[in-house]
Amino acid sequence: MELIMEILLEIFVGGASEAVSEKSLPLPVRILAAVLLLAFCAGVVGLLALLAVKSKNWVVTGIAVFMLVCLVVGAVKKYKELR
Repeated sequence: MELIMEILLEIFVGGASEAVSEKSLPLPVRILAAVLLLAFCAGVVGLLALLAVKSKNWVVTGIAVFMLVCLVVGAVKKYKELR
């Protein structure tokens, strides 16, 4: 079951990240892929933040903050690259 989930997530995340920068796709499809990818990443960060608050664990909080910073920096870089 874990292998199947890993394969499906790899296809989703990899496909969405490739679709965002693919110029041959229509703009609405690229925007939808970007929104889905950002929503997925924000959901993972939000889940980690919720876990950090409930468990009061500084390590999990640090991981959540690090992932949030990486998400914001990556989104800004990709936005500037595509502009």
